[in-house]
Amino acid sequence: MISLARLLVLLALSLGAVARAAQSDASAPRWILDPRERAVGEVLELALEVPLAAGARLEVDSSALEADPSWALLESVRRERVSSVGSGSGGDPSIAVVRWSLASLEPGERQLPTPALSVVDASGARASLAVPSAAARFTGVLAEGEDEPRAPLGFRPVEAQATSTLSPWLMGAAGLVLGALAALWFVRRRRRSAPPAPPTVLEQLAALEARPVEAREQAREVYYALTALVREHVDERLGEPRPAATDAEWLRGLAQRAPAAACEELAALLREAEPVKYAAHHPTHWAVRESFQRARRALELFDDATRRAA
Repeated sequence: MISLARLLVLLALSLGAVARAAQSDASAPRWILDPRERAVGEVLELALEVPLAAGARLEVDSSALEADPSWALLESVRRERVSSVGSGSGGDPSIAVVRWSLASLEPGERQLPTPALSVVDASGARASLAVPSAAARFTGVLAEGEDEPRAPLGFRPVEAQATSTLSPWLMGAAGLVLGALAALWFVRRRRRSAPPAPPTVLEQLAALEARPVEAREQAREVYYALTALVREHVDERLGEPRPAATDAEWLRGLAQRAPAAACEELAALLREAEPVKYAAHHPTHWAVRESFQRARRALELFDDATRRAA
């Protein structure tokens, strides 16, 4: 009787262990994996099916997939929740499918990296899931033995030095050619290194005329620069700089040394500039253009008379 009772107890324990093992296997993640070989760098699609109890949810940490630099994570982890049995409401058991894509950067038989999985049940308790290991084989791009170090090449035999057969006159001609090339290079280099010529007074007038005069202060600055440029050019040609003289004093000193036509144009230019410089007058665009044309006429008359006198 006692032996029969013990036998029944042992049978009950065995059945419980088998049930727990079956339940454990049923709740373990299952791989969805294409077993064929792939080349290094080729995309490998991976998926895990994770059974979830009613009210449970799955948490995924994909940081482990990026820890190993020999794997390239091509597509981030995606989760899909598929109801298994029942009406599909939140109270039914379900299966969560975790998918990702990666590529191996090294050849050979390799264990596949997996994200860290945790299940949070309806009461809020969290438990880590152990993912069964899986492997895949990757073939290299190079043939077997192709990446082995190769033996160094031997030195080529030294060839006998050819004896010179050039005649003296041919060597002299070659020297003349080299000398001419050197002289040409020297001349071109000096031309390139020569400083550029300073702009002429007419070029300076053109650059000054292109400045904006829409605002009153802009027009005032342009007229100051215009009169200063004209006076400096005339003083430089006469060899007598007079920057401290007023416009009236400057014109009186110029009357006996410049043509009358040039003096008249210069006097008109200074009269036009005076209200703009000192009385806040804002000229029109036409008036500014006329002042620059008057300055060009005056300088051309003055320079022409200076060249004839020389």
